[in-house]
Amino acid sequence: MLFNSFAFLLGFLPLALLLHWACERFGPEQRLPVLVGLSFVFYGYWDWRFVPLLAISILTNWALATWFVYNRRGVLIVLAIAIDLCVLGAFKYAAFFAGLLPGLDLQESAVFGLNVALPLGISFFTFHHIMYLADLKAGRAPRLDLIRYALYITFFPQLLAGPLVRWSEIVHQFDERPYRRPDAAERFARGAILLVIGLAKKVFLGDPLAAYVNPVFEAAAKGSAVTVLEAWQATLGFTFQIYFDFSGYTDMALGIGLMFGIVLPQNFAVPYRASSLREFWRRWHMTLSRFLRDYLYIPLGGNRRGLAVQLSALLATMTLGGLWHGAGLTFVAWGILHGVGLSAGVLWRRAGLSMHGALFIISRRGGRWRLPSPCCWFSSCSRSAMMKIMSSSISSSEPAERSWRAFMACFLAGAPAVLAIALGGLAFLDPFDTGRLTLLDRPGIVAQRAQTASASRGRDQAFDSAIFGNSHIEPLNPRELSAATGLHFVSMVAQATAPKQQLALIDYFRRQHREPRALVIGMDATWCLDSMIDILPFPYWLYDPSNLAYLRGLLRVSVLERVAARVAVLMGSQKNLASRDGADAALDSDDAFRKLGLDDPEVIHRRLFAIPRSTVPYNSTGRFAAAEPLKEMLASLPATTAVVLVWTPVFINYQPAPNSPAEALTESCHRAYAAIARDRPRTAEVNWEVDRPENHVESYFFDPNHFSGSLARAVEREIVASLKAMDGER
Repeated sequence: MLFNSFAFLLGFLPLALLLHWACERFGPEQRLPVLVGLSFVFYGYWDWRFVPLLAISILTNWALATWFVYNRRGVLIVLAIAIDLCVLGAFKYAAFFAGLLPGLDLQESAVFGLNVALPLGISFFTFHHIMYLADLKAGRAPRLDLIRYALYITFFPQLLAGPLVRWSEIVHQFDERPYRRPDAAERFARGAILLVIGLAKKVFLGDPLAAYVNPVFEAAAKGSAVTVLEAWQATLGFTFQIYFDFSGYTDMALGIGLMFGIVLPQNFAVPYRASSLREFWRRWHMTLSRFLRDYLYIPLGGNRRGLAVQLSALLATMTLGGLWHGAGLTFVAWGILHGVGLSAGVLWRRAGLSMHGALFIISRRGGRWRLPSPCCWFSSCSRSAMMKIMSSSISSSEPAERSWRAFMACFLAGAPAVLAIALGGLAFLDPFDTGRLTLLDRPGIVAQRAQTASASRGRDQAFDSAIFGNSHIEPLNPRELSAATGLHFVSMVAQATAPKQQLALIDYFRRQHREPRALVIGMDATWCLDSMIDILPFPYWLYDPSNLAYLRGLLRVSVLERVAARVAVLMGSQKNLASRDGADAALDSDDAFRKLGLDDPEVIHRRLFAIPRSTVPYNSTGRFAAAEPLKEMLASLPATTAVVLVWTPVFINYQPAPNSPAEALTESCHRAYAAIARDRPRTAEVNWEVDRPENHVESYFFDPNHFSGSLARAVEREIVASLKAMDGER
């Protein structure tokens, strides 16, 4: 889809702006995913078959970049860039290099005989990948989440024909509220003006010039004789055609970006006013010039390793730059000529020579009016002639019958179908192994956030009992409890959760198991608050009884980030790193503290005695918000289900000061939940949040609220005793 087409101007752009405004106004968190979706629709309009290529390219590069962030292995970045270049080479340069080999016919070759079309914009999004990966390896770029990385690569104004935008120029703008800015109306108007100016340059100047230029080039390509006058007509005409076409398209891209609240870098600065070849490249396709300078010329040696290295780097950079513009010997020759010209300029300046003043008359510089030198005009014209193939891809028009009305009809009819297909695919794949719709129903738990791993563990019918709570009860090992009681425990522990989230997990487990045999519920100070809080965002949609809520949740970014890992586990290319019952968390909790260096006795001592015992209560109302919901939850359980409420161990220095209001509040809270335990049969309370001898031993704790596996065994023994006592009562 081209910016100057009716389908874009009268169909896609108005709908995209309206949808973007609605998201920015009513759902700001959905703005970036919507922009990514719009960019994929824009790209797929030309040929939907290349959308998976773009998506796989993004996922591959993002996954390798994320992997590099965690283990800092430079080979991952090298691998990612190599994959990008191989894909670019396979689509763009396979035929070119095959044609250079004697006796190899591309069309008859078993290797290259597929004759696949060149995906639009592959050169641009490949360079965007490389810029980010190179900066990430050099420590200049941060880790981006999937949605921001995808938007950086696919933002549709820059996707097909540039400009080449660095991550540092655009990513920080993604989190802005563009229509809430005080100058939002002015920026939108400036964007619209840029769009109109660029459209005028392309439609009224660039495209009409093609009518005078194309016939001459076509005649020459067929071997027909071309007069000197016709040759200069085509050469000079194309000089201006490519400028008005390319710069006009870039102006439209900049204007559209502004209309969506994104400022893109300038790409042209009146290049034909340049008075030297070096200055020309500082004015023409400036973002490409910066890329060639920073990611090719400087790494190859630049101007800091002697004259010979500088000239070699210039020649190699411009040769590769010519090859990037097109797969042909003419582009290679054009690149070599520019490399030679720039090298000659370096030698000229090193010799202290200057051009004669009579050659510079028009442009103002140094107090004189100057005209660009004939050398610059010649290089510009020769560049234009060699760029004919590239301009044809930008200037091509879409069939007239594909009007904007047809586009709107197809888009409005196709959007629900695409959404349904995407949802169906995600529901079948089941990224979090929930088994909600039992389409695939193949287990595949991998090491991940416990909040989502519980969706799979909780539905597993092999378990009849469960442990609930946050990291304070994580040291409890479900295998130890299972061996001691004869039950089958699974860990439903979710870090950084409060009673509201833990009750949601208990309800989920209750719905999956008609008659659970035992529940162990870890209690801490959050159960004594006067309000139900969310410590961190929690995936309630995974545990909601409504399948409609589950389907809506599949549209979240976190789902897309899980798809690759889920597929890898199902295909066997990634090992299952998490235990089925969640015992791996309990087994590794001590190791995690050791890896962080938090098991050093001096570190532990400082952490345990950093704050004096509290005297001020943290609940001013005396009401415990989680008490009534817990009571209702326990009442919904079968009478045969045993429940143990466990107040997890807390180091003595973090328990309330004796005879203080804080102690009175804590005791009141314990009494409230003890009453709930007494009112329900087969319910017991185990309280380790009191003054016990074990709570004075520093070696049992990593910090005031997290105890080690040594103390966990004592807690487990008391839980087992409570469960056996309840069985004895039966």
